[in-house]
Amino acid sequence: MLVRLRRRKILFFPVFAGLPKGDNESMIKIGLKIGPKSHDSGNYRAPFIGLGIPFVGSNTPSILPFVGNNRPSVRNRRFQSGFTLMELLITITLLGVVSALATPAIRDIVMNNRMATETNDMLVSLMFARSEAIKRSTGVFICKSLDPTATTPTCDTTAANPWTTGWLIYSDNNQNSSYDTGELLRVGDGFAGTGNKIKHDGGVMKNSLGFTRLGLLTSAGGEFYICDSRGNSKARVIEISGTGRARIKRNSPTPDCS
Repeated sequence: MLVRLRRRKILFFPVFAGLPKGDNESMIKIGLKIGPKSHDSGNYRAPFIGLGIPFVGSNTPSILPFVGNNRPSVRNRRFQSGFTLMELLITITLLGVVSALATPAIRDIVMNNRMATETNDMLVSLMFARSEAIKRSTGVFICKSLDPTATTPTCDTTAANPWTTGWLIYSDNNQNSSYDTGELLRVGDGFAGTGNKIKHDGGVMKNSLGFTRLGLLTSAGGEFYICDSRGNSKARVIEISGTGRARIKRNSPTPDCS
């Protein structure tokens, strides 16, 4: 689109219907310099793209678009204010109270999980020894040991010592009811940690217990107590019957973790 101009004449920009009345007068007074002389006529031409003010509007629109606000939302003063000292102190106090209430519960959860893991480990060892005795058709024994992971581990024969340090599971190939080199099947790691303990009930299982080739105990049954630093109230009990069946005993009398 080209706009024709007479020599020495000024092109007045048309009035925009969409602008406020105050802007119409200023728009009309805007003019263009005389352009180069055309070779085919006595008129001068002013190209559309050379207007002093773009066709889309004035330098100062009456309504600023969202992206052109003088104060964008990211710089709004409402978002520049931080915490006051009082708000910060209240937040820290509430955080401390919540942490104090939650810490004991988390501690109990962790300790209960450790108790469950150790109880299951002991139970699995008893069940493994029994199944191996039936499979091998020979006696299989479990004895407590002070260092079950040693190069040459030995059974602990001191009745006063608990089973806390670990145990050995061995096949009694020569039927002498004692552990010999080459008979080891598996070791138990015990229950490490301050206050943790695995005890027998004071019966015949002070040092060891065995299973016959039929899966029966070589002695009378008994119980093992798995304890931690919380004492008797949280202890768990594994019961072994005369038939060799081991199970976790529920609602049993209070065990002795002393």
